[in-house]
Amino acid sequence: MRRVWRVGAGFPGWSSAPCFPKRPLWLGALGPLTLGGVFLRGRRRQALFAALLEARASRREGLAAWELLDLLYPGQDEERAFGALRELVFVLRQQFGYAVLERRGPLYTLGCQVVSDLELFLKSPRVWLWRGRYLDGLATDEALWSRVYRLARDAARSCLSKEPEECFRLASLLAAEEPYDPALLVLMLESLSALAEDGLLRKVYGHARDRFSEVGLTLPQDPAGFLKAWGL
Repeated sequence: MRRVWRVGAGFPGWSSAPCFPKRPLWLGALGPLTLGGVFLRGRRRQALFAALLEARASRREGLAAWELLDLLYPGQDEERAFGALRELVFVLRQQFGYAVLERRGPLYTLGCQVVSDLELFLKSPRVWLWRGRYLDGLATDEALWSRVYRLARDAARSCLSKEPEECFRLASLLAAEEPYDPALLVLMLESLSALAEDGLLRKVYGHARDRFSEVGLTLPQDPAGFLKAWGL
């Protein structure tokens, strides 16, 4: 039996209860942030779960209070900010259950009952896990994102021949985060070509040319020329 440092309503305290989740609580992070099928409302709630999930997915033991205060309450008086953090944790535990958030020594962490699509994807990259923008645009860990991005781009490429619509969907989602990666544009155009979506293909390429030109990158005039130069 391991002892877990848990945070209570207003103060932390030791609990000797073993950490065996009775019912997994699903945290959706590859798209709009959800917990137990409920959309997380409020940017502080979202940012808290996103940051704690990034920490766990990166195999960190958790996040210190000062890290969360800097993230959630920047510039605020430390005592008031810490009180607000404890209140936020209390409210979340009231809504989702006592074990949703834990405190181990000085660190805050996700409860062991919380499982996520992000961690599942890191173990077994499946395209269908992606529902929208990564961590709802709240990612802060660049090293973790680089790892996720490489896996996701490879997953999109792997389904190009059999599921071009899924390839296009995932490549489009990734392009929202990495808009100047030619490899993503290749996947989008190749998948649209396989789907015989010529009109959409030209539209996507036109938007890409405009986007790339904004940062001084000039793409060929037509998609065929681009694919000849950059294609798979």
